[in-house]
Amino acid sequence: PAAAYLPVAVSPPSPPPPLPPPAAVPAAAASAAQLISRGDSWVFAGEPMPPNLADFPCALREFKKAQVTTSCELACRGDDSCARAKEVCSGYVECSHIVVNIARGEPLGGATVVLKKDSTKAIDNSRQLLHAAKWWGSNAMTTQTRPRIYIVASYGGCGSKMMAGWLSQLPGHVKQWVYHLHDRHPPDALRHMPKPPAPSMKSDFRTGRFPGGSKFKSDTPLVSGSDLDAYRVVYLYKDPVEAMVSRFGHGHCTHIQGDCGPSDAQFPKLDKYADMGQDRMRLNDHFNAFMRPSTPRNYPVVAINYHKLWDNLPAVMEAFGLPQEFVQKFPPRTETVRNDLTGKAEGNAAHTEKTRNGLKRMYSTILDDIRNNPAVRVV
Repeated sequence: PAAAYLPVAVSPPSPPPPLPPPAAVPAAAASAAQLISRGDSWVFAGEPMPPNLADFPCALREFKKAQVTTSCELACRGDDSCARAKEVCSGYVECSHIVVNIARGEPLGGATVVLKKDSTKAIDNSRQLLHAAKWWGSNAMTTQTRPRIYIVASYGGCGSKMMAGWLSQLPGHVKQWVYHLHDRHPPDALRHMPKPPAPSMKSDFRTGRFPGGSKFKSDTPLVSGSDLDAYRVVYLYKDPVEAMVSRFGHGHCTHIQGDCGPSDAQFPKLDKYADMGQDRMRLNDHFNAFMRPSTPRNYPVVAINYHKLWDNLPAVMEAFGLPQEFVQKFPPRTETVRNDLTGKAEGNAAHTEKTRNGLKRMYSTILDDIRNNPAVRVV
């Protein structure tokens, strides 16, 4: 019966403080300094391989055709210092080591390197932070396993459809239904999200469709304080450079309430957009609306850092109110390769590394937050 799910009444907490403004340090410079300070993160042929190194997927892998990958292999492209490997590694939160296929001291121009992560250091303190959060254990966020309504939001290209798809196929004792939103305006007070039409889902959760609207409800009754735990509002965020390469255009701009202009014909292509340096998609505003709310909210948001998600799944399951055995059911991580080689082969300037560099400058503050934030944060 529904009454069995009612939590013990406690005073609703005040919302947690907003994230501090990110430090005004250029992302590339900070990352390069971190790479140097790690010590010898290069591992050459014939040298002992550090324990616990693992692959991670990256979109810059040396493929000439856009395709899915689970690792990050790069060519030094004639540069005997292989500066590209250092630069790419510094740009990935996950990267801790560069593994080279030739001996130390040999010119690197013809070498191939594989970027790796230290799987032990990738596990962060998300669970401790979760337990210390003001919302934890309140009416709005109990530890009970119960059927919940999941609202998964993002600015697109962040894996949110994958997450929503996975949640939607969970059994009824832990899930009622799932919404997938790109709304840039999370409400101060949560309103009921009625049962939507069933999503159309395939084995690849990224290809599903979620009818029922793309925004939070504004015309339904408010969720009472005692019912807030029946909801989990999830905000999934990812490197905005990768997100823009994946999801960009006038249609998506309209979907996430950007400054889109009157028509697709007048909206710039991604390479021109990167050159202009103006955040017309309003990703910064989207991110801050969830992560740095300007007014208090009466419900918690479980913010998930995509780049640290897979290494901290126990904390994610706990924040979602799901049993720990569901960690084994979560889909593996993949990325689609898009780089200079695929851009040249497809005649698509939007996929080049020049375009990426322009986007990095535009979204440097979000990139700083991604590097600094844990896998799970309750806002």
